[in-house]
Amino acid sequence: GAELLAARSQADDYPPEIEDYPVITTYPELDLAGIFEMQPDLILATNEIIDPRATEFFEKNGIPVYFQSYTSLDDIYKNIERTGELLNLEKNARQLADSLRRVEAHIVDSTSIQAKFSPMLLISVKPLIVAGGGGFMHDLIEKSGAKNAFGELEQPYPEVDPELVLKMMPEVIIIPSRNQEVYKDFASTYPTLHLNMPAAISGRIYLVDPDIIYRPGPRSVEGLAYLARTQHARLTPDDFFLPQ
Repeated sequence: GAELLAARSQADDYPPEIEDYPVITTYPELDLAGIFEMQPDLILATNEIIDPRATEFFEKNGIPVYFQSYTSLDDIYKNIERTGELLNLEKNARQLADSLRRVEAHIVDSTSIQAKFSPMLLISVKPLIVAGGGGFMHDLIEKSGAKNAFGELEQPYPEVDPELVLKMMPEVIIIPSRNQEVYKDFASTYPTLHLNMPAAISGRIYLVDPDIIYRPGPRSVEGLAYLARTQHARLTPDDFFLPQ
C-alpha cells in the first residue's frame, strides 16, 4: 500500500522510509493550498488534530476526507479495517487488525489474575494534565492490567489540580516522553505530591516511548505491552510476540 501514499504530515516519521514522501504542514496551520495542488484521492485524518472547518474546503474542492476517531483499542482495529476498505486492501487490513486483537487478548489474559495497581499517565506537568477516562489511552491503561487513577473523569485529557492527584494517590506514574527531566520538573513543581504519592515513595516511575502511547495505530499494542510491564514486572514485551 506504500505506493498509494501521496504525502505525509510533518509529524509522520514511522517507518523511516516515510521520510522519502512529500510533507504537508498540518500544524499550527493546515496547508490547504498544498493539498489542493496535490489533488489527492483521499485524506486520512483524525478528528482531534484537523480543524473540522477545513472540511468545508475539502467538500468545495471535491477532496474526500476520512476522519478517524479513537476512544478505545477496538476503534484502532476498526479504523485499520475501514482504511483497508477505502484503499482496496481489505485482506491486508483485516489480517493486521486480527493479529493486533490476538496480541491484545494475550496481554489481557496474562494480567487477568494479577493485582491491579492505579497508575497516573502524566501528559503535561504545567498545566497538570493526565489521561482521563474518555480516550483510547484509558483503554490502554485498563487493558494493561491496571486501574486508571483518573478513569472516572469523562475527558480524555483532563487538567487536574494537585489536590485531586493527592486524593487519588496513584501507585504508578507513567510518563510518555523521551525527556529524562520530566519527573524532576514534576517533583520540583509539586513537592507535596512528590513527598506523599505512593508511586513516588516506592519509585515506580516509568518513562515510555511516547509514540507507542500517543499515536493510535498498529504500534499501540506495543504500547499496551510496555504498560503491562510497568504494572507487572514479571512480564516483558517480548512475551507477546509483537508484530514487526
